[in-house]
Amino acid sequence: MMKLNPRYPLDLDIVKLTGRFFVFLHFIYYLLFYYVIPQRFESCYWRLSYILVSVPLIAIDYWPMILRRFLILYWHIVLIYSITFASAYLTLRNDFSTLLMMSDTIVLFTLNVLIDSLKLLALNLLVGVLLAIACHSYVTNEVIIINDVGAFFMLPGLFICSMIVHFIKMKGVAALEKNSALKSLAGSIAHEMRNPLAQIHNNLYLIEELQKQQDYSGHTTPIVEEHIDHARKIVHSGLQLIDITMDAIREQPIDPLSFKLLSSRQLVEETVDDYAYEEAAHAQLISVKG
Repeated sequence: MMKLNPRYPLDLDIVKLTGRFFVFLHFIYYLLFYYVIPQRFESCYWRLSYILVSVPLIAIDYWPMILRRFLILYWHIVLIYSITFASAYLTLRNDFSTLLMMSDTIVLFTLNVLIDSLKLLALNLLVGVLLAIACHSYVTNEVIIINDVGAFFMLPGLFICSMIVHFIKMKGVAALEKNSALKSLAGSIAHEMRNPLAQIHNNLYLIEELQKQQDYSGHTTPIVEEHIDHARKIVHSGLQLIDITMDAIREQPIDPLSFKLLSSRQLVEETVDDYAYEEAAHAQLISVKG
């Protein structure tokens, strides 16, 4: 997906999809509230204005570059006008009818999905609702009437729930971003560790060859060969750990066909032998029985 600006994660595909959604939503709502379930107030002109404001989001690919700098501002203006203001104004004009209150719930959910910042979400709701109240007072010059008192008193609860849902969503987003960063870091570390381990493996081979050249029999001394084998085993274990780490990062499933039976006693003995003791004498103090 394309990003408009790395400093603000506004996805152009989401912008265009949102524009189409708003156009479709207001068209369907007009037909629903005017013909199917007639409301006290429904206006073709208001619905048309919401649609016209949303259409430029669909055509974002054709915006001149000089105008694209203002896309973020225009995006929030559309969210305020076509969603928050539209819903609040229609709710006021229809005396807080139950159907419009249900529509407000959908609006809160939509805003939670589209707006990542809690401050911007609160600002959107504040500006949109205040503009709706001012417009209602100017156009009708009437006192606001609450038709469904029970539904009206659900508004504070819906708002609080909206804030809680938004907070939880942002916590989840932050956790996913942190997890992604940790995976990337782990992958980089695991990848970089291959180089020194490969160099150690090559150096072990050179040491072994030099020992053979010094020994006329063509063999390394037993003590040197033991340490070389031990070092190779450690390098092999390190490379295995890197492979396991990379498979976990890529979320690659474990192949059941690779399973095999192992001796638990042998694993314990190898673990004790391979453990990195602080001093060599410490290794003599540990033994495996059973």
